[in-house]
Amino acid sequence: MKTIYLDNGATSFPKPETVKTATLDYFDFVAGNAGRSTSSSRGVDRMIYDLREHLAQFFNFEYSDHVIFTKNITESINTILYGYLKEGDHVLISNYEHNAMLRPLVALAKSRHIEFEFIPFDLYGEVDAMDVQAMIKPNTRLIASLHASNVTGQILNVEKLGTVAKQNHIKFLLDTAQTAGFLEIDMKALHIDCLTFTGHKSLMGPTGTGGFLISPQMASETQPLVCGGTGSLSESYEQPEIMPDRFESGTLNLAGLMGLYAGLRWLDEKGYELIQCHERSLIQRLEAGLEPIEGVVCHNEVPFTQRTGVLALSFTHKDASWIAHALHQEYGIITRVGLQCAPVAHKTMGTYPSGVLRISVSPFSTADEIDQLIAAIKTLMK
Repeated sequence: MKTIYLDNGATSFPKPETVKTATLDYFDFVAGNAGRSTSSSRGVDRMIYDLREHLAQFFNFEYSDHVIFTKNITESINTILYGYLKEGDHVLISNYEHNAMLRPLVALAKSRHIEFEFIPFDLYGEVDAMDVQAMIKPNTRLIASLHASNVTGQILNVEKLGTVAKQNHIKFLLDTAQTAGFLEIDMKALHIDCLTFTGHKSLMGPTGTGGFLISPQMASETQPLVCGGTGSLSESYEQPEIMPDRFESGTLNLAGLMGLYAGLRWLDEKGYELIQCHERSLIQRLEAGLEPIEGVVCHNEVPFTQRTGVLALSFTHKDASWIAHALHQEYGIITRVGLQCAPVAHKTMGTYPSGVLRISVSPFSTADEIDQLIAAIKTLMK
């Protein structure tokens, strides 16, 4: 039985062949460590430099030395929250947040008495800028939001958040886990002070890759989460202030970053428009195929053109977990069921605590796979 992978909101699969080749090249051609060795590692130094430059251009950011690599977006978000927020600060976050944002804030609420409130985005991804403005307090120091829901694919109107943040001289953090590689993201246009990203989803890179792009002012006000060897200023007992060393202690995931760079180049060749058109056409096909099936509820409050390549499903007379299990065991179809690490989003949607079955496609998903999924759900609903 052939496997049909439809859980790309978690990790994209398959990867482009060039990503696989680039990752494996590390084991064959790289000897040494970036910033620490001579000989062939100098080629890796150049690759890391070029990758920073590429990511800066990718997100329209002018400080390539302020592109920082981490092992995933969760580490990036933790680095910023723990490094930037101080005792008694107030934070505004969206009501669609992933636990990667929520859990560190809950921990900081206990340890540093951080306050946080939820910005009331509606089911259409909209919010009134005046409502956000009214939530700002004298101690509000950060506005943070994901760019699109990992549950429904709903793209939030985060431009309003960036504008309010800029008007009030508050830093704006954007989590692009679900949008980087699918949507064109302009840090200047959206007034983003810090953008966090992960490599293993729509950027088509390997797991263990991610990072953040941070403005010089915000970087100077943020303490590193991890300190240690950087390959620079080794005579000093203190963490270097120079960028990107300030936030990059220890050995980088060179194999993964080589793969990530290949993923970015593959995306450049494909282009956003082609990828969006393909994935959204599959979601449109899926919605049309499921519409006649009694008992299937599609959480598609906005058109597929305002979402990523994701569709969340509920069932009136079947358990979503049972459907997901049967799809895998009987048809080889891999999905994601439950709360998707986003209980706040489900409370906003009204699907807490049961959750949903999430379908998420990729540039490699096909119309035939979608048709097989529709046929399988139709059979299971009987």
